[in-house]
Amino acid sequence: MMPTNLRLKNALGTPIPLQTADSKRLLTKVIGMHELPAQRVVERDKVAQHGSVIEGPTYLEHKLVSLEGELWGTDQDDLTAQETAVLGAFFDATIAPRELLYDLGSLQLKALVRPWGAYIGTPGQVGNQIVYQQQLVVPDIFCLSQAVHSLTTTTDVSGAYHLAPVNAGSAPAQPVITILGPGTEPPQLINATTGQTLACAAIPAAILGDADTMVIDVGARSITLTGAERDDLINFSTSDWWGLVNGTNNLDMPVTGGSSFSVSWRDTYL
Repeated sequence: MMPTNLRLKNALGTPIPLQTADSKRLLTKVIGMHELPAQRVVERDKVAQHGSVIEGPTYLEHKLVSLEGELWGTDQDDLTAQETAVLGAFFDATIAPRELLYDLGSLQLKALVRPWGAYIGTPGQVGNQIVYQQQLVVPDIFCLSQAVHSLTTTTDVSGAYHLAPVNAGSAPAQPVITILGPGTEPPQLINATTGQTLACAAIPAAILGDADTMVIDVGARSITLTGAERDDLINFSTSDWWGLVNGTNNLDMPVTGGSSFSVSWRDTYL
């Protein structure tokens, strides 16, 4: 199935369409969006953007996507404006990975990409036309749905808060967990489906006060307390950075951890 409605976010976070309804930007070929790269391993350490190491499946070689397209203008100035917009998005992605957003049937997906090699643009055979080629490297193996799902509970059931998020994708989703204070003990987050626990350190600083908000971003391997980075609050010796596996995940947190338990995630696809 051909991915459609490709748009690449620029440095301001604005999605730049690579194909437009007025046909001034057209994609004529997209290769490699879903094919596996030549080599893939099951388990391999992968270095995260902030320097920590994430253990898990990754590609031995990056995935490479090739784009071929056409740019059209009503006059030369319009053509230049079309190319400037597209080039701007490609250039921004050389500075930091950018989100490539696209549709695949009923799914709306995204992947982090960087340009690979130079942009090649040549005048077309007719006036006010540019034919271009650009390759993108995809360092992350996952595509994420654009829709963000979330669940919240404040209901105490047998001394714990329970949530049952459903990851409709084919690969583990990396959730963001939010806990509101107050609490009487450091929070303990249990994914009963996988048998894994993400535990806060047994220190006074990990006990939430009335106005405290703890946010644990599993994908980023980070924890903040009321907006301040506090990686020291995780007990790394007893914790797993668990994800949400395909299907229903049964999550538990003892009510002693806080007054509210929330989880947000994007369906994640390999």
